[in-house]
Amino acid sequence: MSGAEQFGPLPAELQRMMPRPVRLTGAGRVVMAAALLSALEAVVLGTWLYERARRSQLEAEQRRRAAAVADGVVVAVRGAGNSAAIVEYEFRVADLGYRGRFRSTSSRARSFQPGAALKVAYLPANPRVNWPAHQPPRGLPFWISPAVAVSSLLVAAGLGLWLRSQRRLLEEGRAAVGSVTRVEKIRAKGVGFRVHYEFRLPGGALQAGRYEIQRDPPPPGTPVVVVYDPERPRRQRRYPFPLVRVATD
Repeated sequence: MSGAEQFGPLPAELQRMMPRPVRLTGAGRVVMAAALLSALEAVVLGTWLYERARRSQLEAEQRRRAAAVADGVVVAVRGAGNSAAIVEYEFRVADLGYRGRFRSTSSRARSFQPGAALKVAYLPANPRVNWPAHQPPRGLPFWISPAVAVSSLLVAAGLGLWLRSQRRLLEEGRAAVGSVTRVEKIRAKGVGFRVHYEFRLPGGALQAGRYEIQRDPPPPGTPVVVVYDPERPRRQRRYPFPLVRVATD
């Protein structure tokens, strides 16, 4: 006896000849748009960040070359007990006083006590642009551009594969009607439930599966429509799918 005969009839659209015609649902169109936007972001944002890093590196090099050095003094160290601290300093150029600050690790900040001498680099044309001489400006690193681009491409690929897997399964998968066997509460994920079910393969063997739901879990014995890969029955999904549907037009 087949799973469909045992637990109920299949939906009419799943009885169509395979490959079934498939369309995106509203959620599927959102996922497709997000995948395309992520791919576009990889190109646009990656290019923009590369250009910004190039300009930032050039500007930092120009500042290092043009800098003069003055004797300064530490005036305050804030947040020394944290993982990072802020060191404030002051220095004088042509009898005018200027101030600055920089970040330092908490352990190194202990060596910058108020009153300690500090070499300060500054731009002669504008001493308000200054930095501690031991921390010259480096500019935005070039690795940020490929890192952001790769991250965006991975998101696009993940969304695309998620959509493609549902489409292929619904197009070519075999449908069966199974039954809920048990329900368990998911304590590690907050409020939610894991629903276990079984359905019968054409050869008579039972195949188990499960899905998760946030609330109102079905009681044991409730019919469950499943679409599965005939060659790999463990590759399965409860029907209807969130991202694709069988086209009825």
